[in-house]
Amino acid sequence: MNKKKLLIAFLLAFSMTTGISYAEEENIISPKVEINDEQLNPENSSKQENSTEKADQAEKKDEEQPNEQPKKEEHKEVLTDKNVVERVEGHDRFESANKIHDEFFDKAEEVVLTSSDVFADAISSGNITDGKMPILYTEGSKLNEKTRQQLKNRNIKKVHIIGGEKTISKDVEEFLKKMGIEVERIDGHDRYAVNAKLAKNKKDADTLVFASGENYADSLSSVGLANKTKSPILLVQKNVLPTSIKEYLSSIDKTKILKSYIVGGTNSISDSVKAEIDSILNLKSTRIAGADRYKTSVEVSKIAYPNAKKAIFTTGEVYADALAAAPVSQKIDAPIVLVPKDNIQLEKEANSSNKTQTHENYLKGLNVEEKSYVFGGENSISDDCFTNIKNALLKKDLIKVYKTDRNVFRLKDYVVNNKAISLLTEMKDSAKKVIDVAVNKILKVVKVEDKWVNLSFNGINGWIRPEGFKYYNPQDFGISHITVPNIMNQMNPKSQRGIKQKAAPIGCEPTAMYHALQAKGYALEYTYNEFLNQLPMNTNNNNTGFSRNPYVWDAYYHTRVMATYMNPEPMTKFANRFANGKAENISGSNMRDIIAELQNGNTIMYYGTLRWEKPKWSTNVYGKRFFANNHGICINGYNPKTNRFYIADPWYSNEITKSYSELSENYLSRRMAVVVR
Repeated sequence: MNKKKLLIAFLLAFSMTTGISYAEEENIISPKVEINDEQLNPENSSKQENSTEKADQAEKKDEEQPNEQPKKEEHKEVLTDKNVVERVEGHDRFESANKIHDEFFDKAEEVVLTSSDVFADAISSGNITDGKMPILYTEGSKLNEKTRQQLKNRNIKKVHIIGGEKTISKDVEEFLKKMGIEVERIDGHDRYAVNAKLAKNKKDADTLVFASGENYADSLSSVGLANKTKSPILLVQKNVLPTSIKEYLSSIDKTKILKSYIVGGTNSISDSVKAEIDSILNLKSTRIAGADRYKTSVEVSKIAYPNAKKAIFTTGEVYADALAAAPVSQKIDAPIVLVPKDNIQLEKEANSSNKTQTHENYLKGLNVEEKSYVFGGENSISDDCFTNIKNALLKKDLIKVYKTDRNVFRLKDYVVNNKAISLLTEMKDSAKKVIDVAVNKILKVVKVEDKWVNLSFNGINGWIRPEGFKYYNPQDFGISHITVPNIMNQMNPKSQRGIKQKAAPIGCEPTAMYHALQAKGYALEYTYNEFLNQLPMNTNNNNTGFSRNPYVWDAYYHTRVMATYMNPEPMTKFANRFANGKAENISGSNMRDIIAELQNGNTIMYYGTLRWEKPKWSTNVYGKRFFANNHGICINGYNPKTNRFYIADPWYSNEITKSYSELSENYLSRRMAVVVR
């Protein structure tokens, strides 16, 4: 190190005394010693270093600047799903506005105070906030307590009240003054007069932005555009250019106005109002509009912020949280993007092949470098929507968002699946399957959540996402008809396997169940009598088995004690000996339930009346009422076109059909039934 320094000093001294320049005699410098030419000859700072050894160059730099720290590169924070978006929220609109105040305007000594119920005044206040003060809310008749506390905690010196005394009362104004706060009220006879007064703060603007004074969504979207163009926002009616706005336009130097924008479609601002504006300004205004408020928001953002580094997201459904975002947009120079509650775009957009106007397309096209913000809680912007905002900004695939359509999923009613599905044990996509269900089956709605539904198929319940279903309409199905292989007349049963079968004069209930089971492929190996002989008979309780004997007519018992020999619950247990648990007691079901079971390919044994007569009630020897003409019947099909049912009735030897009115009257007299699946 010392040798090099001595050599440099010697060369400098030598050149000064001899008049030989370094440039003339550079050949005398040792090739092993590297000199910084810029230091020796500052005027030749662009000259390239002539070095043969990189190690010496690095060593020299270290020696020449021993105490100088290397210059730190500025590293921008890497955006991830943890920090790309922040949610700012409160329990209500007052608290949300306060939170925005705290986060973005903590040094502000002035605030704008508007009514929580009048959106137009809040929009108009953007003409004076200029990103320097927040918007706070109050009720009209009294100062909101949360707002009062905020003003006190933040030591606010001045409040700008927007609106007349009908909007925010004189009492509120006086209360503020008693708090030691200076108060300025900007009012007018209506919202348009207030708007025109506030617009005068932008008197040097060369651009004007017109928005609806009746539709907050489009007017909110205009905030970012007004901010970028340093323009006032002028509110107009759909079909009328308000007098106050006309007067404002007359008062300005129109020769300075180079550009004019109309934000919103003709449903917000008509072509006639646009034409009147154009005539006054003597120019052609540019209309910015989309098919709905969300697409309008995107179109405005694309024009005002084609290369936005961040964005603000607010609900397109509730204006309070959204309007408080306006001064933040001005302060951080970011667009306000309106989103639906449940996703960043409407379902029809998500499923559309044309993505040019979608939020996904716009957001994925941005190269965000700074944190973005979501204003509002889950009731305004759902967690799914929040997640997809992050995904879009990070150029990731959007998650699938599920929303239960309660017009389709009606509790205790039915839906039909448009594709094969699996019901799950719990509300998790990774949960275990309970049952697989083929396409076009009818499922009962057991429970409804926002993103999940609990459905029942063939008596088995499970959870599933509410996607790919339609409301159940029996007319959408064809004929459902299962042939009963051995229809038995209980009084004169046909022979089976060459054996004459014994009549069962009071065996209608088990005979109807025999039909229902055999139609579904169960108990086929049993003859009629073999099946009946399996009954738990000769009991004295029809809630535990078959009271008496199906082969024996007991006139006294039948007419004086009871006519129902085996109730649905023991009948279900008996049927499951053959059906492997596929029989279920569905007593209490309505006719829609019955038809749904039939159209799912099931059979039903129900308790009707003998010979399809009117129900007969009697009083037995114990003084209790009983159904005197009970009869077991099997339903094995339904034709929705004719609205008729296929019946295997033990009183007949062949299949019969009955109309909806006939069967419903017969079944609904008791609503006792067992389904076999």
